[in-house]
Amino acid sequence: MQLYHPKQIQSIIEQTPKTLVGIFVSSFLLVLFYYQSIPIFYVFFWISLQILFISLRILNMKNLQKAIDSLSQATLKHYVQQFLLLMWFSSIIWNIAVIYIELHVANGSEYVMIIIILGLTTGAILAVSPLYNVYFTYVLFMLVPQVVVFYSFGDINHLIVLVYLFIYILMVAFLSKSFFGSQVKMINYTDQLNLQMKQLHTLSVTDELTKIYNRRYFFDMATKYLSLSRREEKPLSFIMLDIDFFKQVNDKYGHVVGDFILVELSNIIQKRIRESDVFARLGGEEFAVLLNNASSKDSKRIANEFRIAIEENIFEVENYKVKITISLGVSFLSDKVNKIELLYKEADRRLYLAKKRGRNCVV
Repeated sequence: MQLYHPKQIQSIIEQTPKTLVGIFVSSFLLVLFYYQSIPIFYVFFWISLQILFISLRILNMKNLQKAIDSLSQATLKHYVQQFLLLMWFSSIIWNIAVIYIELHVANGSEYVMIIIILGLTTGAILAVSPLYNVYFTYVLFMLVPQVVVFYSFGDINHLIVLVYLFIYILMVAFLSKSFFGSQVKMINYTDQLNLQMKQLHTLSVTDELTKIYNRRYFFDMATKYLSLSRREEKPLSFIMLDIDFFKQVNDKYGHVVGDFILVELSNIIQKRIRESDVFARLGGEEFAVLLNNASSKDSKRIANEFRIAIEENIFEVENYKVKITISLGVSFLSDKVNKIELLYKEADRRLYLAKKRGRNCVV
């Protein structure tokens, strides 16, 4: 199954309103210029076909957007095929007008019509060429009938135009293919660049070992949360936690085991915080959690849940079964503790008290 890049289709969708305006203006000028030479029935019939095409093209544009949003290649392919059929339909509509005028209106009209056709096919390069096969098929459907008509005249002037049409078709094939290739390369380059930028951003805000947020990002977010909490008068809590006797764990089991414990501890706590909370490793075995819109009672309860979860967990690594505990200090936003630095200092002070009280507790 041929894959269509959503950005290619998005480009066509964005150009569709301009394309439809161009078709409307071209149709209006054509009718204005030739309506006295064509029976009114044929004029209305042709206008009805154009209105039908424009309506179907708008519907197709909406369906293409839905297909992009659904991330379904099968659905996208289906509506791209509909788009191709609509372009064939459009070329048929224009050729009906062109061939009728060239055969039934005064001599010289074929030159006017070929200018209109060339204008439409040239203008379509921006709106359709992101799908090379659709655009080139459209050009052939628009121009091949003109080749036949101009060849039928047989005189030198029409043959000169005929040669120009062949050259134009070859140029369109080359230029549209080149434009398509450049666009695909640019899309791929942009996607790779965006991915690299995202990866760099992730690296800049996360801790390399535990993959949770790092110290810098935590305090950046804490500053924003503090401003929001003060403005909306909502509670804000700061939990600091530290692994008890972690140096002894590293000395006894080695740093590989110690690193494993840091990662597993992060995963355990990560599962117990809300999406609105911020969890980070401040350094070493020290972690912090910012609880957004949590009362002092709820914050203490959550901190105690962390403590119990770690205490009850058995860290199994390299044939070792290790049990650890954590101590936690919790501070709260208040009139006196109204800055991130003060929240951090107060939580650190309470963490120190928890250790003095025997560790494995919340203060």
